[in-house]
Amino acid sequence: MNTKEILLQENNNHDSIFLLKEGCFWRAYERSAFRFVKNIRSFQIIKKYVKCVGQNVVCVGLPLDNLDQILETADEKGFDITKKDDRIEIRSFTDLEDFDSWKGSLSAARKANPEFIFEKIRKFPIANRTPLEALGFIMELKEDVGGQI
Repeated sequence: MNTKEILLQENNNHDSIFLLKEGCFWRAYERSAFRFVKNIRSFQIIKKYVKCVGQNVVCVGLPLDNLDQILETADEKGFDITKKDDRIEIRSFTDLEDFDSWKGSLSAARKANPEFIFEKIRKFPIANRTPLEALGFIMELKEDVGGQI
């Protein structure tokens, strides 16, 4: 999905968390990210301006290795889970009244916290990844530091 499609999905999202597989991460955007950090697990929020849609977009990125733990937590809390290829939907949420103020309170990331970057590098299982996945990871790190290496 491209950013415009993701935002359209999220603008119509009334009760779900959508996790989308992107490279070596599962990502939740906008309302899905809000519900995720409020109901499943606190996580690093990324907010950045996306030129092609002309607005700030928020997301959380979960390493692939964390998925089983996340789904177990969602299941324990009684949420419905549907898996389909590179997309997971976790349903049964109703808490969106604070989304706009929450998003507005987040500051846009100019550069990621160096400790966060180092932790991502330490946790990346390079021995178990393809060269293409490693390249995707490097591109993600580049985004995290504001596109400058």
